[in-house]
Amino acid sequence: MALAKPQSKKINKSIPPPGIQGFLSTPAGYSLLALLFLTILVYARMFTHEFTNWDDPEYVTSNAVLVRGTFADFWTEIVASNYHPFTLLSLKLDYILWGRKPAAFLGMNLVLHLGNIIAVWYLFRHLTTNNSIVWMIAALFAVHPLHVESVAWVSERKDVLYTFFLLISANLYIRQIQSSKFISTDYLLAILFFVFACLSKAMAVVLPGMLLVFQIWKTGKFQLHFLYKLIPFGIISLVFGIVAIKTQAASGALGLNPDKMVLSFFDRFMVMLYGNAFYLWKMLIPYPLSAFYPYPVNFTLYYPILFWILSLLTVVLIPIVYIIGKKHSVVWAAAILYFWILLPVSQILPVGNAISADRYFYLACLGPFWIFAYFWDKWKTSSPRSELINWIPIIIFAAFTFQRVQVWKNSIALFENVIEHYPEAAVAYHGLGEAYNAKKDYNKAKTIFEAGLKWRPDYVEVLYNLGVVYDKLGEPVKSVPLYIQALAKNPKYTRASYNLGNSYYQLKMPDSALYWFNNAISIEPTHIGALNNMANIYFDSGALPEAKKILLRVIEINPNQEESLFNLGSIDLQQGNPAQALVYFKKCIELNPELSDNYRMAGMAAEAAGLGAEAVPYFTAGAQKGDAYSTSRINAIKGASANP
Repeated sequence: MALAKPQSKKINKSIPPPGIQGFLSTPAGYSLLALLFLTILVYARMFTHEFTNWDDPEYVTSNAVLVRGTFADFWTEIVASNYHPFTLLSLKLDYILWGRKPAAFLGMNLVLHLGNIIAVWYLFRHLTTNNSIVWMIAALFAVHPLHVESVAWVSERKDVLYTFFLLISANLYIRQIQSSKFISTDYLLAILFFVFACLSKAMAVVLPGMLLVFQIWKTGKFQLHFLYKLIPFGIISLVFGIVAIKTQAASGALGLNPDKMVLSFFDRFMVMLYGNAFYLWKMLIPYPLSAFYPYPVNFTLYYPILFWILSLLTVVLIPIVYIIGKKHSVVWAAAILYFWILLPVSQILPVGNAISADRYFYLACLGPFWIFAYFWDKWKTSSPRSELINWIPIIIFAAFTFQRVQVWKNSIALFENVIEHYPEAAVAYHGLGEAYNAKKDYNKAKTIFEAGLKWRPDYVEVLYNLGVVYDKLGEPVKSVPLYIQALAKNPKYTRASYNLGNSYYQLKMPDSALYWFNNAISIEPTHIGALNNMANIYFDSGALPEAKKILLRVIEINPNQEESLFNLGSIDLQQGNPAQALVYFKKCIELNPELSDNYRMAGMAAEAAGLGAEAVPYFTAGAQKGDAYSTSRINAIKGASANP
């Protein structure tokens, strides 16, 4: 069924030609510049922020590919269960230019957000001749509090980046609609930028449906050839959609919360209805906002009253949209746009353990903002100060955004905010406890992890981290049962198996320690920590051949593993093979020239091999670094030289 023909299709001659200089010299251009300046002011505080421990380690702070990866590596890397090479390449560019400075990464997020504001502005200038509506949509996009997560979180670079490419593609596509050519430069560039968007985040696959809505709205009718021109976009969308699903399935992301709740189709349908109304509610009343919105406790047993209200509200909105859309066709177009963009994250196909997320609204907002701006314009035009009235909702939302930005200043502020509004969100206790762990405030971390386990007693990551805390506090006897519980929940949890082995080692239970180190290696055969610790146990018990066999395996995995090279040298020295020991100690000096132990052992190996002259520079270097044995040997050698 064709949409009703949009009103006011006459050309507004007050709109200047597309030249950027001509546009910026107009009142509309000045208002856009003012909007960009306001956005910078609202987000300026984030330049003092830190990285958070929520996904930022995977993307930046602990991402080895970011530091040492080749260009080819970025095309095969999967981060946080997502395939998005362009996002990783953009982060790599930041790293090359600025290193690991949070302000640099956040600054690029803001630059992309500013670019998106401009792209939204131009997109709706293609769709309507009403400058006031265009300005309001762009202004809401610029400063709405629901967008803070996408801009002020380094890990959401993918959100602002894919939206940037997607909006460029949409602008190019709409610009060529009136062209008599079936294939034009703008059309080909639109396809290219769509590919860029998909390589930044799989959420971009919604673009073909968006373009169809825009084309029908722009022309006031539906024609079959619209679909022909969208075929390349549909193919690209299908390919990247399949890649995204397979990637997330392989990474185990196609699940729900730590309790692994199994939801029926009815439950998932209710979640979808809830989400559609949830974002509209938060759009109008953006408080409280949270970095994490958990599923209700005992979700499968009952639905909270708010869940029912919002789900039913979505159902009620459908006939309302139909009725109002008969008179105001913008409502049809904007509503379809909104529901379509939200569909991939509606949890019909459950992903992750949150029921909704602010970042999902970053692009989906275009539909509701369009409706809001349209009816706001109709209401305020009766006022003699209509242009001034335009700023009222923008200033209000900007104030909320200014406050919301500060919540993202560090992990502690972020997760304390989540717990304040959703005390049942166990994932927040996990993040907050890890933040205090990083500050070495282990007692505080212990209290937080214990609070998290009250809500979800079998939350694997919290069990593990509480065990780590007890190890740090020197209480391995308390960490053992926690690691065992974590492994009972997830038998493939390598870190828990490894740490359990360490705890038994501290408790002087070598047989149990060996068992769990072996278990860690069975899960991850190249686990160097477990291999080294097994070798230490054999070394301490005098089983030198067994220890040496394991250490040789380690240096096959990593020829530059200093601890293993040092221990191999020590074993060869004890077994009467000082020449080979010297080879290992020389390698240790090459890897770590600041460690005095390396020079002492090299000197001892040289002396044992009958290379007294070669031992002198090693002992001299060791003495200079404060090693007592090296000092005594140098003094003895000097004494022997003085008294032949």
